[in-house]
Amino acid sequence: MNKHISRLSKWCLAGCLAVLAGGGVPRASAQGVAGRHTVQAGETLYRISRAYGVAVEDIVKANPGLTAESLKKGSTIVIPGVARSGETQAGGRPAIRTTHVVKAKETLWGISHEYGITLDELVQANPEMMVAGYELKTGSKVLIPYTSQKSEGRSPMTPVVASPRELTTVNVAVLMPLKSAGSEGSRCLEYYRGVLMAVEQLKNAGKNVNVFAYDEEPTGTTLPGALDKIKAAGAELIVGPVYPQHFATVADFARREGVNVLVPFSSKVAQVETCTRIYMMNAPDKYKHTYAADLFMHTFAKGDKIIFLRSAGGNERAFCEYLKTRLAAVGYETCSLPATFDNAQLKGLLSPSQRAVLVPDDCSKATLEALLPRLRAFKDLYPGFQTALFGYPEWQTYVSAHQDDFFRANTYLFTNFYYNVYDQATRTFEDRYRAWFRTSLIDTYPRMALLGYDSGLYMMKGILTYGADFAGQDVPIVPRQSDMHFEKAGADGGYVNSSIWFIHYKPDKSIERLEIKH
Repeated sequence: MNKHISRLSKWCLAGCLAVLAGGGVPRASAQGVAGRHTVQAGETLYRISRAYGVAVEDIVKANPGLTAESLKKGSTIVIPGVARSGETQAGGRPAIRTTHVVKAKETLWGISHEYGITLDELVQANPEMMVAGYELKTGSKVLIPYTSQKSEGRSPMTPVVASPRELTTVNVAVLMPLKSAGSEGSRCLEYYRGVLMAVEQLKNAGKNVNVFAYDEEPTGTTLPGALDKIKAAGAELIVGPVYPQHFATVADFARREGVNVLVPFSSKVAQVETCTRIYMMNAPDKYKHTYAADLFMHTFAKGDKIIFLRSAGGNERAFCEYLKTRLAAVGYETCSLPATFDNAQLKGLLSPSQRAVLVPDDCSKATLEALLPRLRAFKDLYPGFQTALFGYPEWQTYVSAHQDDFFRANTYLFTNFYYNVYDQATRTFEDRYRAWFRTSLIDTYPRMALLGYDSGLYMMKGILTYGADFAGQDVPIVPRQSDMHFEKAGADGGYVNSSIWFIHYKPDKSIERLEIKH
């Protein structure tokens, strides 16, 4: 199946290398020698900026007239050089100090550790490593650059001296029902373990992270004591709480003490509208609907016909009504059809020259399993019509059982997470998790350990890089499962995660991930 995810493979490989090197490429000002980069298929300004450690705006300044839309495959752009320890070579790449011949069973991580450099530095010196399908082969030669994070003779694990705006230590409090019986406690414990794996990455990058875990009880009897301990520990970040009855108390504490709070699960946190310290991983519906509609109009053309499928108890009816209003306002052609449509009813709305996008108003398993055979039968009977199916995050739960039908139906799922079982970086993470904790990840969507890793790494790195008031800054991590881009929730409010992806199961049995670049 790996051959069918070529559009994702380059992102996953580069992402794995960047995160293993400490969570991404540091933002840097353009200076020093300028190099040139030939744009590859699927690359964006954001991805190129991460690969070279140069801010997007610096690349744009170096290339007058360049925009995200004008970036084309095969074009050559100037990459402003980043001066590092006075060592660069022509083209802006790191100066090379030696060549390493790969031995049997060696890994990129092992080679970088042997020479006291980060994986990102190794990849920048060997750009072929970012090409989809790259494999480290015994006997091949790898260029070893001078490191930007240590002078010769310094131990590879010696912490880097921070710039005035950077911190080298962050204190994190995890406030979750870690001891709760049943699935709730198991999922929270797995999430917490994912946070600990993110801590490992930051420590490998020379940062100090202190983690304090406090059990959250539903009654709240232990909450005041836990908050006193969190204050005494000097925490800059609270991860939690989970129970809605504790949101107000923790928000008041965060406002009073100036502590950031990451709410990892709930999409219903009223305090995000009034407390600037709240960060919500799962956006409330009113925000999520807006982000999904924006990406919908970015993905589908006004020449498409949008057909809303009505069901008896549609649990996504509010979203469909909102989407229909947004589409009608800018000139899309919309209509509706019962979710129990027959072939004749659907055919009557279609034209061979126009793509139809079907949007059901219900995300339940029953609706999906009734809809997919109906679409399969229609495509068998009328293969000349162009159709696409629009679906919901919950449908990822059913991919293993219905993946062939998803491909056949040309399905787009909107979601703020994507568990890519075929990604080598994900498999490596899962292997490390099993080795650490002697158990496998729980079979749930999203995977809790991956969610803990992504969200924990983002928040901790943001605070370490920019301080407690890091909101609005670029925090360059490459996610395993969940992307993050936080937007302000009102003038006096906190922040909600605005990242939305479309996971597109294409009829050629490839998978692509679509997003709007912020």
